Amino acid sequence: MGKIQLKSLDVDVINFILYNNEASIDELCNCFEVSQVNIRNVLIRIEEFFLQNNIGKLLKEDKKYYFENNYINLFFNPDILLTNDLEKKERILYIALKLILEKSINLTSISKKLKVSRITLNSDIEIIKKGIESFNLELISIQWQGIFLKGKAYDLQKFSVLFLAKLYIENYFSSPLKKIINPIVYNYFRKFIDKETETKLFSLCNKIYYHFNIELGKYHYYILLSVLIYTYLNSKKDVKFSVTLKSPSHLIKSLNKILNSEDKNLLNNNLDLVIGYLIICIYKKYPIIFPIHTEKITQEIYSVFQIEQNFLISQHLNFFIYNMYFENKFFIPAYVKFDKKDKKLLEDEEALKLISIFNKYKIPFKEKNISSLYYFLKNEITQIKKKNILIIDHSIITWETVKLKEKLKLLEHVNTVQVSSYFNFKYSPIETYNKYDVLIFVDLPNEMKINYCEHQCCFINSYELLKNTIDISKLF
Repeated sequence: MGKIQLKSLDVDVINFILYNNEASIDELCNCFEVSQVNIRNVLIRIEEFFLQNNIGKLLKEDKKYYFENNYINLFFNPDILLTNDLEKKERILYIALKLILEKSINLTSISKKLKVSRITLNSDIEIIKKGIESFNLELISIQWQGIFLKGKAYDLQKFSVLFLAKLYIENYFSSPLKKIINPIVYNYFRKFIDKETETKLFSLCNKIYYHFNIELGKYHYYILLSVLIYTYLNSKKDVKFSVTLKSPSHLIKSLNKILNSEDKNLLNNNLDLVIGYLIICIYKKYPIIFPIHTEKITQEIYSVFQIEQNFLISQHLNFFIYNMYFENKFFIPAYVKFDKKDKKLLEDEEALKLISIFNKYKIPFKEKNISSLYYFLKNEITQIKKKNILIIDHSIITWETVKLKEKLKLLEHVNTVQVSSYFNFKYSPIETYNKYDVLIFVDLPNEMKINYCEHQCCFINSYELLKNTIDISKLF
């Protein structure tokens, strides 16, 4: 058997199985949007590669694939297993990283290094050109000098930080499996930042992230790390950083308080981008370093699902849209299972409107993104529609009323149920009861004459309760 080489998709499939403990062929096809034949070939290649190199054992049971003990041995020397040829996706990563770090490239030298033709590289360059358009960046070709990445400083920063974050999220500089499929990116990056410096920047990232209690998830942790790395790489070149927001003095003081002299020297005392990141995360609660604006998008989503605008829901929507944009714009794999049956809901009118909204604003998405957002919004609607109920008993609280309360609490569309005596109800300010959507009066027919305009009212008698003849699910 000859030397087996892993491919980019193989590593994604390995990560998916590890992340979920197991995976079926259908689940892998749905996640990576490839054919069953393709996935079967990938699984065969993984199995043989692992056995050949004593990395682990891929097993199958009940149509599910998993690794023995859900473990693979990553303590091996990747240098003897490196791929000879970079796939297109991996070539594009290398070229984009080179543009970010050097601001220009020479196709002739890259052609020789990667052992591919200029025609092939021209095709890769076209893909990069399309990818950077939304950041208002462009590639300028100057005869005999090369190809240059051009744009405003702020746009260059945004794209560079997000691209570096993508590479860290996908473990290009730490995973031996990633080093196997793209050794050139790993080795090239190490010319600019060594492991010792990287470790210091990770420590600094942890210090800032947890001190300011950012809690915006994995992506935004790596965005902060990339802000630090970008600052480290460029501050020594006297690059001027562009920050659009005014820095509050108390934020600067708080940051300076936790940074020691080594931290500041690492960044050459340039904290502009770090403070800009903190302003966005702390005061906005979600990052706005992406080249999209979500206000109009969220308004249209509210309209489609007929939900009243709500600060917390708006935060969740913004967070979701930015994450979705980041994942799909930068092709970051998400190892989330997507069931075939969930595809049916994509034919639902509301799901189709969501798709139309994202197409309108040119937000890249996948079917599983629409499915996740659909379920989130439906759940929010359910929560919003849940009723708070107050039962008003004609005298002291009777066992029938208590029984009614227990039954109502079991209904799906009920949030809370409380009981009050009629005396307490009448002699307390009506504002006390504004939090209730439904008032249920027991043995109080005279209350029908009073208009409780802010509430839905129901009138029942205790005898009907006793006989159990009331369908409580249809009371309101």
